Amino acid sequence: MRLFQNIFEQEGLELYLYTYRVIATSPGCGVIECVPNSRSREDIDFGFMFESSPGGNMRFEPDIKLTAEMILIMGDLTAPAFQWFKELCIKGYLALRRYRHHFITLVALMLDTGLPCFRGHTLEQLNARLKPDSSEAEAGRYMHEMADPVYLALLGSAEYFRTCTPPNYRLAIQCLQAILTIRLPTLIEAKVHLFLGRLYTQHTTNVDMASMHLDKACHLAQMPDDIKLESLCLLAKIYLNQNQFASSITLLQQAYDLSAQQPYWHCRIIFQIISIYHSQEDYNTSIYYADRGIEFCARMNALFGQVLFQLTKAMIRLSMKDYMDAQNLLKPCLDRINSLQGNFTHIETLRIFYLVLHISCSCFGLGQ
Repeated sequence: MRLFQNIFEQEGLELYLYTYRVIATSPGCGVIECVPNSRSREDIDFGFMFESSPGGNMRFEPDIKLTAEMILIMGDLTAPAFQWFKELCIKGYLALRRYRHHFITLVALMLDTGLPCFRGHTLEQLNARLKPDSSEAEAGRYMHEMADPVYLALLGSAEYFRTCTPPNYRLAIQCLQAILTIRLPTLIEAKVHLFLGRLYTQHTTNVDMASMHLDKACHLAQMPDDIKLESLCLLAKIYLNQNQFASSITLLQQAYDLSAQQPYWHCRIIFQIISIYHSQEDYNTSIYYADRGIEFCARMNALFGQVLFQLTKAMIRLSMKDYMDAQNLLKPCLDRINSLQGNFTHIETLRIFYLVLHISCSCFGLGQ
Protein backbone atom coordinates (compact mmCIF):
# COMPACT_ATOMS: atom_id res chain seq x y z
CA MET A 1 0.00 0.00 0.00
CA ARG A 2 2.87 2.40 0.80
CA LEU A 3 4.44 1.68 -2.58
CA PHE A 4 1.10 2.39 -4.27
CA GLN A 5 0.88 5.73 -2.47
CA ASN A 6 4.42 6.65 -3.52
CA ILE A 7 3.56 5.86 -7.14
CA PHE A 8 0.37 7.96 -7.01
CA GLU A 9 2.31 10.91 -5.55
CA GLN A 10 5.08 10.57 -8.14
CA GLU A 11 2.51 10.53 -10.96
CA GLY A 12 0.67 13.54 -9.49
CA LEU A 13 -2.66 11.69 -9.09
CA GLU A 14 -5.40 12.77 -6.68
CA LEU A 15 -5.42 9.34 -5.03
CA TYR A 16 -4.53 8.81 -1.39
CA LEU A 17 -3.77 5.76 0.77
CA TYR A 18 -2.83 5.78 4.45
CA THR A 19 -1.03 2.69 5.73
CA TYR A 20 -1.69 2.42 9.45
CA ARG A 21 0.54 0.23 11.56
CA VAL A 22 -0.37 -3.01 13.35
CA ILE A 23 1.32 -4.53 16.40
CA ALA A 24 1.03 -8.33 16.35
CA THR A 25 0.00 -9.70 19.76
CA SER A 26 -0.54 -13.36 18.81
CA PRO A 27 -1.15 -15.40 15.65
CA GLY A 28 -4.12 -13.84 13.89
CA CYS A 29 -4.47 -11.01 16.44
CA GLY A 30 -3.09 -7.50 16.70
CA VAL A 31 -3.65 -3.89 17.73
CA ILE A 32 -4.05 -1.31 14.97
CA GLU A 33 -2.67 2.21 15.17
CA CYS A 34 -4.93 4.93 16.52
CA VAL A 35 -5.43 7.71 13.98
CA PRO A 36 -6.54 10.88 15.84
CA ASN A 37 -8.46 13.80 14.35
CA SER A 38 -9.81 11.77 11.46
CA ARG A 39 -13.41 11.75 10.29
CA SER A 40 -13.38 8.12 9.24
CA ARG A 41 -11.16 5.27 8.25
CA GLU A 42 -11.87 3.13 5.22
CA ASP A 43 -10.29 -0.31 5.37
CA ILE A 44 -8.98 -1.88 2.18
CA ASP A 45 -8.54 -5.62 2.52
CA PHE A 46 -5.53 -6.05 0.24
CA GLY A 47 -6.11 -9.82 0.26
CA PHE A 48 -8.89 -9.28 -2.30
CA MET A 49 -6.20 -8.09 -4.73
CA PHE A 50 -4.81 -11.61 -4.73
CA GLU A 51 -6.74 -14.84 -4.16
CA SER A 52 -9.12 -14.10 -1.29
CA SER A 53 -12.85 -13.80 -1.69
CA PRO A 54 -15.57 -12.58 0.67
CA GLY A 55 -18.25 -14.86 2.02
CA GLY A 56 -16.33 -18.10 1.91
CA ASN A 57 -13.51 -19.53 -0.10
CA MET A 58 -15.28 -19.68 -3.47
CA ARG A 59 -12.68 -17.66 -5.41
CA PHE A 60 -15.38 -15.14 -6.35
CA GLU A 61 -13.00 -12.22 -6.78
CA PRO A 62 -14.65 -9.12 -8.25
CA ASP A 63 -12.36 -7.14 -10.51
CA ILE A 64 -13.34 -3.93 -8.71
CA LYS A 65 -14.81 -3.73 -5.21
CA LEU A 66 -17.61 -1.17 -5.32
CA THR A 67 -20.54 -1.38 -2.92
CA ALA A 68 -23.94 0.29 -3.16
CA GLU A 69 -22.95 2.57 -0.26
CA MET A 70 -19.89 3.81 -2.17
CA ILE A 71 -22.04 4.64 -5.21
CA LEU A 72 -24.60 6.40 -2.99
CA ILE A 73 -21.90 8.71 -1.60
CA MET A 74 -20.90 9.68 -5.16
CA GLY A 75 -24.52 10.47 -6.04
CA ASP A 76 -25.46 7.80 -8.58
CA LEU A 77 -24.02 6.06 -11.64
CA THR A 78 -24.55 9.15 -13.82
CA ALA A 79 -23.23 11.73 -11.35
CA PRO A 80 -20.07 13.77 -12.17
CA ALA A 81 -18.46 12.37 -9.02
CA PHE A 82 -18.86 8.82 -10.34
CA GLN A 83 -17.39 9.80 -13.72
CA TRP A 84 -14.43 11.36 -11.87
CA PHE A 85 -14.10 8.12 -9.90
CA LYS A 86 -13.92 6.15 -13.17
CA GLU A 87 -11.29 8.54 -14.53
CA LEU A 88 -9.17 8.16 -11.38
CA CYS A 89 -9.51 4.35 -11.56
CA ILE A 90 -8.15 4.32 -15.10
CA LYS A 91 -5.31 6.75 -14.34
CA GLY A 92 -4.36 4.87 -11.16
CA TYR A 93 -4.42 1.53 -12.97
CA LEU A 94 -2.19 2.80 -15.77
CA ALA A 95 0.23 4.37 -13.28
CA LEU A 96 0.55 1.16 -11.24
CA ARG A 97 0.91 -0.87 -14.41
CA ARG A 98 4.08 1.03 -15.34
CA TYR A 99 5.65 0.01 -12.02
CA ARG A 100 4.27 -3.53 -11.90
CA HIS A 101 7.67 -5.20 -11.54
CA HIS A 102 8.27 -3.34 -8.25
CA PHE A 103 5.23 -4.62 -6.38
CA ILE A 104 5.17 -8.04 -8.06
CA THR A 105 8.66 -8.50 -6.60
CA LEU A 106 7.37 -7.47 -3.15
CA VAL A 107 4.49 -9.94 -3.39
CA ALA A 108 6.89 -12.71 -4.43
CA LEU A 109 8.82 -12.15 -1.19
CA MET A 110 5.61 -12.67 0.81
CA LEU A 111 4.45 -15.94 -0.74
CA ASP A 112 5.94 -18.14 2.01
CA THR A 113 4.24 -16.25 4.87
CA GLY A 114 1.25 -18.59 4.97
CA LEU A 115 -1.28 -15.77 4.46
CA PRO A 116 -4.61 -17.20 3.21
CA CYS A 117 -4.68 -14.83 0.22
CA PHE A 118 -1.79 -16.75 -1.38
CA ARG A 119 -3.09 -20.03 -2.83
CA GLY A 120 -0.58 -21.11 -5.42
CA HIS A 121 -0.90 -18.88 -8.46
CA THR A 122 -0.91 -15.38 -7.00
CA LEU A 123 1.82 -13.90 -9.19
CA GLU A 124 0.29 -15.23 -12.41
CA GLN A 125 -3.11 -13.74 -11.59
CA LEU A 126 -1.68 -10.41 -10.44
CA ASN A 127 0.48 -10.10 -13.54
CA ALA A 128 -2.46 -11.02 -15.80
CA ARG A 129 -4.61 -8.28 -14.25
CA LEU A 130 -1.99 -5.71 -15.24
CA LYS A 131 -2.09 -6.72 -18.94
CA PRO A 132 1.70 -6.78 -19.50
CA ASP A 133 1.38 -7.60 -23.21
CA SER A 134 -1.08 -4.79 -23.99
CA SER A 135 -0.29 -1.24 -25.02
CA GLU A 136 -1.21 1.60 -22.67
CA ALA A 137 -4.18 2.50 -24.86
CA GLU A 138 -5.43 -1.11 -24.83
CA ALA A 139 -4.96 -1.34 -21.05
CA GLY A 140 -6.87 1.92 -20.63
CA ARG A 141 -9.78 0.61 -22.70
CA TYR A 142 -9.75 -2.60 -20.65
CA MET A 143 -10.03 -0.63 -17.39
CA HIS A 144 -12.72 1.61 -18.89
CA GLU A 145 -14.80 -1.49 -19.68
CA MET A 146 -14.13 -2.87 -16.20
CA ALA A 147 -15.53 0.34 -14.73
CA ASP A 148 -18.79 0.09 -16.70
CA PRO A 149 -21.38 1.35 -14.18
CA VAL A 150 -24.00 -1.30 -14.99
CA TYR A 151 -21.41 -4.09 -14.73
CA LEU A 152 -20.12 -2.74 -11.40
CA ALA A 153 -23.62 -2.32 -9.98
CA LEU A 154 -24.69 -5.83 -10.94
CA LEU A 155 -21.44 -7.41 -9.77
CA GLY A 156 -21.67 -5.56 -6.46
CA SER A 157 -25.27 -6.68 -6.02
CA ALA A 158 -24.37 -10.29 -6.81
CA GLU A 159 -21.60 -10.19 -4.23
CA TYR A 160 -23.95 -8.64 -1.65
CA PHE A 161 -26.63 -11.32 -2.13
CA ARG A 162 -24.04 -14.10 -2.05
CA THR A 163 -22.39 -12.92 1.18
CA CYS A 164 -25.41 -11.63 3.14
CA THR A 165 -26.85 -13.55 6.09
CA PRO A 166 -28.55 -15.76 5.08
CA PRO A 167 -27.18 -15.86 1.52
CA ASN A 168 -29.63 -15.36 -1.33
CA TYR A 169 -28.06 -17.38 -4.12
CA ARG A 170 -31.10 -17.06 -6.39
CA LEU A 171 -30.75 -13.27 -6.56
CA ALA A 172 -26.96 -13.53 -6.86
CA ILE A 173 -27.43 -15.77 -9.90
CA GLN A 174 -29.96 -13.36 -11.42
CA CYS A 175 -27.50 -10.45 -11.08
CA LEU A 176 -24.71 -12.43 -12.73
CA GLN A 177 -27.02 -13.53 -15.55
CA ALA A 178 -27.94 -9.88 -16.13
CA ILE A 179 -24.24 -9.03 -16.55
CA LEU A 180 -24.14 -11.34 -19.58
CA THR A 181 -26.54 -8.99 -21.41
CA ILE A 182 -23.83 -6.27 -21.37
CA ARG A 183 -21.11 -6.03 -23.99
CA LEU A 184 -17.93 -6.84 -22.04
CA PRO A 185 -14.44 -8.17 -22.80
CA THR A 186 -14.36 -11.89 -23.55
CA LEU A 187 -12.26 -12.65 -20.48
CA ILE A 188 -14.79 -11.01 -18.14
CA GLU A 189 -17.64 -12.86 -19.85
CA ALA A 190 -15.78 -16.14 -19.35
CA LYS A 191 -15.23 -15.30 -15.67
CA VAL A 192 -18.94 -14.54 -15.14
CA HIS A 193 -19.88 -17.88 -16.73
CA LEU A 194 -17.43 -19.58 -14.35
CA PHE A 195 -18.96 -17.75 -11.35
CA LEU A 196 -22.42 -18.91 -12.45
CA GLY A 197 -21.18 -22.45 -12.96
CA ARG A 198 -19.77 -22.50 -9.43
CA LEU A 199 -22.99 -21.18 -7.88
CA TYR A 200 -25.19 -23.62 -9.80
CA THR A 201 -22.87 -26.51 -8.92
CA GLN A 202 -22.50 -25.77 -5.21
CA HIS A 203 -25.88 -24.29 -4.29
CA THR A 204 -28.47 -25.72 -6.68
CA THR A 205 -29.44 -29.04 -8.21
CA ASN A 206 -29.66 -27.58 -11.72
CA VAL A 207 -26.88 -29.62 -13.30
CA ASP A 208 -27.83 -28.60 -16.85
CA MET A 209 -27.36 -24.88 -16.15
CA ALA A 210 -24.10 -25.54 -14.32
CA SER A 211 -22.79 -27.56 -17.26
CA MET A 212 -23.91 -24.96 -19.81
CA HIS A 213 -22.14 -22.07 -18.06
CA LEU A 214 -18.96 -24.05 -17.40
CA ASP A 215 -18.88 -25.19 -21.02
CA LYS A 216 -19.19 -21.56 -22.20
CA ALA A 217 -16.44 -20.51 -19.80
CA CYS A 218 -14.18 -23.18 -21.33
CA HIS A 219 -14.80 -21.97 -24.86
CA LEU A 220 -14.38 -18.26 -24.07
CA ALA A 221 -11.30 -18.61 -21.85
CA GLN A 222 -7.79 -18.15 -23.13
CA MET A 223 -5.56 -21.18 -23.77
CA PRO A 224 -4.71 -22.17 -21.12
CA ASP A 225 -5.69 -20.08 -18.10
CA ASP A 226 -7.21 -20.51 -14.65
CA ILE A 227 -10.76 -20.03 -15.92
CA LYS A 228 -10.47 -22.78 -18.53
CA LEU A 229 -8.72 -25.23 -16.20
CA GLU A 230 -11.13 -24.72 -13.31
CA SER A 231 -14.12 -25.03 -15.64
CA LEU A 232 -12.79 -28.35 -16.96
CA CYS A 233 -12.26 -29.64 -13.41
CA LEU A 234 -15.78 -28.66 -12.32
CA LEU A 235 -17.32 -30.19 -15.45
CA ALA A 236 -15.39 -33.39 -14.76
CA LYS A 237 -16.91 -33.53 -11.26
CA ILE A 238 -20.40 -33.08 -12.69
CA TYR A 239 -19.88 -35.92 -15.17
CA LEU A 240 -18.47 -38.14 -12.43
CA ASN A 241 -21.53 -37.50 -10.24
CA GLN A 242 -23.64 -38.62 -13.21
CA ASN A 243 -21.54 -41.82 -13.47
CA GLN A 244 -20.10 -40.67 -16.80
CA PHE A 245 -16.63 -41.95 -15.94
CA ALA A 246 -15.19 -41.83 -19.47
CA SER A 247 -16.37 -38.24 -20.10
CA SER A 248 -14.92 -37.10 -16.78
CA ILE A 249 -11.52 -38.65 -17.50
CA THR A 250 -11.49 -37.19 -21.04
CA LEU A 251 -11.95 -33.65 -19.68
CA LEU A 252 -9.32 -34.14 -16.99
CA GLN A 253 -6.86 -35.55 -19.51
CA GLN A 254 -7.40 -32.42 -21.61
CA ALA A 255 -6.80 -30.25 -18.53
CA TYR A 256 -3.72 -32.34 -17.66
CA ASP A 257 -2.21 -31.67 -21.09
CA LEU A 258 -3.01 -27.94 -20.97
CA SER A 259 -1.68 -27.33 -17.45
CA ALA A 260 1.91 -28.52 -17.89
CA GLN A 261 3.23 -24.96 -17.40
CA GLN A 262 1.02 -24.20 -14.39
CA PRO A 263 2.27 -26.21 -11.37
CA TYR A 264 -0.70 -25.49 -9.07
CA TRP A 265 -3.30 -26.65 -11.57
CA HIS A 266 -1.19 -29.52 -12.90
CA CYS A 267 -0.82 -31.05 -9.43
CA ARG A 268 -4.47 -30.43 -8.55
CA ILE A 269 -5.61 -32.11 -11.77
CA ILE A 270 -3.33 -35.11 -11.18
CA PHE A 271 -4.84 -35.58 -7.71
CA GLN A 272 -8.35 -35.40 -9.19
CA ILE A 273 -7.45 -38.05 -11.78
CA ILE A 274 -5.91 -40.28 -9.09
CA SER A 275 -9.05 -39.94 -6.98
CA ILE A 276 -11.30 -41.05 -9.84
CA TYR A 277 -9.23 -44.07 -10.80
CA HIS A 278 -8.87 -45.03 -7.12
CA SER A 279 -12.66 -44.88 -6.68
CA GLN A 280 -12.95 -47.27 -9.64
CA GLU A 281 -10.36 -49.57 -8.00
CA ASP A 282 -8.03 -49.09 -10.96
CA TYR A 283 -5.02 -48.96 -8.68
CA ASN A 284 -2.35 -49.41 -11.35
CA THR A 285 -3.48 -46.32 -13.25
CA SER A 286 -3.70 -44.40 -9.97
CA ILE A 287 -0.09 -45.32 -9.22
CA TYR A 288 0.93 -44.30 -12.75
CA TYR A 289 -0.42 -40.77 -12.19
CA ALA A 290 1.06 -40.61 -8.68
CA ASP A 291 4.45 -41.31 -10.27
CA ARG A 292 3.81 -38.55 -12.81
CA GLY A 293 3.09 -36.20 -9.92
CA ILE A 294 6.29 -37.19 -8.11
CA GLU A 295 8.35 -36.64 -11.27
CA PHE A 296 6.70 -33.29 -12.01
CA CYS A 297 7.27 -31.95 -8.47
CA ALA A 298 10.89 -33.14 -8.58
CA ARG A 299 11.41 -31.13 -11.80
CA MET A 300 9.77 -28.09 -10.20
CA ASN A 301 11.84 -28.54 -7.02
CA ALA A 302 8.55 -28.66 -5.07
CA LEU A 303 9.41 -30.89 -2.11
CA PHE A 304 6.01 -30.50 -0.42
CA GLY A 305 4.17 -31.74 -3.51
CA GLN A 306 6.70 -34.52 -4.02
CA VAL A 307 6.13 -35.85 -0.48
CA LEU A 308 2.35 -35.53 -0.83
CA PHE A 309 2.32 -37.57 -4.04
CA GLN A 310 4.59 -40.19 -2.45
CA LEU A 311 2.24 -40.48 0.54
CA THR A 312 -0.66 -40.79 -1.89
CA LYS A 313 1.15 -43.60 -3.67
CA ALA A 314 1.71 -45.34 -0.32
CA MET A 315 -2.01 -45.01 0.43
CA ILE A 316 -2.84 -46.67 -2.89
CA ARG A 317 -0.43 -49.51 -2.07
CA LEU A 318 -2.27 -49.96 1.23
CA SER A 319 -5.54 -50.25 -0.71
CA MET A 320 -3.86 -53.01 -2.75
CA LYS A 321 -2.76 -54.70 0.53
CA ASP A 322 0.85 -54.36 -0.59
CA TYR A 323 2.07 -53.46 2.89
CA MET A 324 5.79 -54.02 2.25
CA ASP A 325 5.91 -51.62 -0.71
CA ALA A 326 3.83 -49.09 1.23
CA GLN A 327 6.28 -49.26 4.13
CA ASN A 328 9.22 -48.70 1.77
CA LEU A 329 7.50 -45.67 0.26
CA LEU A 330 6.91 -44.19 3.72
CA LYS A 331 10.49 -44.60 5.00
CA PRO A 332 12.04 -41.43 3.46
CA CYS A 333 8.97 -39.26 3.95
CA LEU A 334 9.39 -38.27 7.60
CA ASP A 335 12.89 -36.83 7.09
CA ARG A 336 11.63 -34.87 4.09
CA ILE A 337 8.67 -33.53 6.09
CA ASN A 338 11.02 -32.45 8.90
CA SER A 339 13.15 -30.54 6.37
CA LEU A 340 10.21 -28.58 4.96
CA GLN A 341 9.91 -24.85 5.57
CA GLY A 342 6.90 -22.62 5.07
CA ASN A 343 3.29 -22.80 6.17
CA PHE A 344 3.17 -24.54 9.58
CA THR A 345 -0.40 -25.81 9.13
CA HIS A 346 0.38 -27.36 5.75
CA ILE A 347 3.49 -29.11 7.09
CA GLU A 348 1.68 -30.49 10.15
CA THR A 349 -1.20 -31.69 7.97
CA LEU A 350 1.33 -33.58 5.86
CA ARG A 351 2.87 -35.03 9.03
CA ILE A 352 -0.54 -36.26 10.24
CA PHE A 353 -1.17 -37.88 6.85
CA TYR A 354 2.18 -39.66 7.17
CA LEU A 355 1.44 -40.85 10.73
CA VAL A 356 -2.00 -42.19 9.79
CA LEU A 357 -0.49 -44.16 6.90
CA HIS A 358 2.42 -45.37 9.04
CA ILE A 359 0.12 -46.67 11.80
CA SER A 360 -2.29 -48.20 9.28
CA CYS A 361 0.57 -49.94 7.50
CA SER A 362 1.89 -51.36 10.77
CA CYS A 363 -1.52 -52.57 11.93
CA PHE A 364 -2.54 -54.10 8.60
CA GLY A 365 0.87 -55.73 8.26
CA LEU A 366 0.33 -57.45 11.62
CA GLY A 367 -3.16 -58.54 10.62
CA GLN A 368 -4.92 -56.23 13.08
